[in-house]
Amino acid sequence: MPEVQVSLLEPAKSEPRLGELRRARKIGYKGHSYFIWHACQRCGAQRWVLYGKNGVTDTICRNCKRNGPKPKAVRERLLSNIRPEGDCWVWMGFRNTWGYGTIKVRGEILLAHRVSYEEFVTAIPEGLEIDHLCRNRMCINPAHLEPVPHIVNVQRGLAGKYPSNGDQERRKTHCPHGHPYDLFNTHWTKLGHRECKACWREKNQRRRNK
Repeated sequence: MPEVQVSLLEPAKSEPRLGELRRARKIGYKGHSYFIWHACQRCGAQRWVLYGKNGVTDTICRNCKRNGPKPKAVRERLLSNIRPEGDCWVWMGFRNTWGYGTIKVRGEILLAHRVSYEEFVTAIPEGLEIDHLCRNRMCINPAHLEPVPHIVNVQRGLAGKYPSNGDQERRKTHCPHGHPYDLFNTHWTKLGHRECKACWREKNQRRRNK
C-alpha cells in the first residue's frame, strides 16, 4: 500500500520568544494581557491571539470555526475506507446497486475504483472503462485496474463467455429462487423477458399477509 505523507502543522509553542508578544493596550485590550502572533492549527493562517496564563487561548481561527474542519484529501479518504484482503483493497464505504464502491468528490458521486486509478496512477483516457483484473467489483487497488474499451471489458466479463447476453439468459432453466422456467410457470413480457409466476404468487401472498 503506498505511503501517504500528511503534513501537520506544528503545535503552538508553550512560551513565546522575545518580539512575538505585543502589549494588549496597543491594539485596544486590557493592559495586563498579551497577544501572540500565532498560526491556526487547521489552515495555518497567522493572526494575533490572546496569550494567557495557560498559553494560547484560541488555536483555531474564526474561518475554520465557521466552515468546520478542513476536509480530508481524496487519497487519504480512499485509504481510510479500505480493508485489505490478499492483494485486493476492498472498499468499505458506500456501494451502488451493481456492487461498485462510490465516493463523493467535489459534490459529485463517482465510482471509487475510477477515482483510485486517477489518484494513484493517471487520468483515464476518454472513451475507456476500468476493468477489474481481479474480478472483484469492490476492489480499488490501482494494480488490479486497467483502462480498456467497452467491448474488451464485456468480453472479459461473464457476458463474454456466451455469444450474447440473450443467449446467456436463455440458457437459464430456473429463476433465481429455484422455480423452473416451464410452460405453466413462465410469463413472457412484451419485451421478450421471462418472469416466474410462482414468484409472483409468493410476492402477492406476502403483501396480503401484511
